Amino acid sequence: MKQNIKRDKYVALQKGTVIAILTGFFVLLVVLLNRTNVAKGLGQAGSMQVQYEHATVLKITQQSLKKDPDTGYQNGTQMLQIRIDSGKYQSNVLTIKNYLSNYSNVVATQGGTLVVRVSGLEQKPDVAVFSYYRAPYIYALIILFFIVLSIVGGRRGIRSAASLVVSFLCILFIYIPSVLRGASPLLMALIIAGYITLVSMIFLSGFSRKTWTAIIGTLAGVLFSAGIAVLSGALMHLNGFNSPESETLIQLSGLAKIQVGGVLFGGIIIAALGAIIDIAVSIASSMDELNRHAPDMGTHALFASGMNIGRDMVGTMANTLILAFAGSSMMELLLIVSNNIPYNQLLNTPWIGIEVIESLSGSIGVILTVPLIAYIGAKLIPVLSVKEKPKNVFVSFARQKKPF
Repeated sequence: MKQNIKRDKYVALQKGTVIAILTGFFVLLVVLLNRTNVAKGLGQAGSMQVQYEHATVLKITQQSLKKDPDTGYQNGTQMLQIRIDSGKYQSNVLTIKNYLSNYSNVVATQGGTLVVRVSGLEQKPDVAVFSYYRAPYIYALIILFFIVLSIVGGRRGIRSAASLVVSFLCILFIYIPSVLRGASPLLMALIIAGYITLVSMIFLSGFSRKTWTAIIGTLAGVLFSAGIAVLSGALMHLNGFNSPESETLIQLSGLAKIQVGGVLFGGIIIAALGAIIDIAVSIASSMDELNRHAPDMGTHALFASGMNIGRDMVGTMANTLILAFAGSSMMELLLIVSNNIPYNQLLNTPWIGIEVIESLSGSIGVILTVPLIAYIGAKLIPVLSVKEKPKNVFVSFARQKKPF
């Protein structure tokens, strides 16, 4: 009884130590990388003289609109009486003209809320309609997502939501500031991927056999994806300089020391991480459950079961990644088909090469994660039985003497 109490205290101490280290690492990097505003002065010229505020449409005093038969949009002009509801000119009532076309089409309605562009703050402001006020609906959709995740997923859903928040904060407050300061996007993406993997796995599964199995398999899969992406980019002569946003980033790189060439590969690693974590956790959890119900099934049988489980998942997961690529690129695909671009020209454009690298390197990483997880799980999961609960998972794994 006393031994069990001591063992539980030791395990709790281990958990607390790991959580403290992970939290300290996050806080330290956030403080170091955000102690000064790296993005200050990197925006468009004169942007500091422009503010975007939300305003209420009090009245439409005049309008002349005509429906476009091709797009269905209302084109023309509106004279609006608005009240600015935020910023320096809050509560000011102004009359402005709203121009509507197929490219800028914000139809104002009485009582509706818009976002307006306010410039010339030192003198009489110049106010123009910018867009619809979408922020409340965005916040509502985010809240709905977390509510549904928590209700359906229960405690695990809440943990998943917490890990999602941490992942977002890591990208926003660690990855982006470090890249703006001149750090290697590829190296920082690998570091962030490792940190997000540890935090996500621990939040979702705690300190268990399947956790360590999934962590090792995920990191290996991410490394495979990174290696394939970098190798493919070198063979095709593609990097971040070939992306559509490269021109703007090159202009900023002189001020912010951005390594533009590596941004593409850093993004590929982060994009592939979610799918790799998903398949790693699913296979590790299934193998762990099999081992609990049939602890004597043997290493070879457990490996074969993991492979069979993974094969069922690979097809749908790879299909998901490819369909996500097609869906996100639908506008470009429509333009390509409608312009009858020759096959040779199409296949050798930088855009196609980048999209192929982004989608297929992540898919290959997901596929290779299956045998990795199956092998690691077959070696690691049987080591820790439910009854024994050894103190150190890595020591127990190293002491295993059964050959695979």
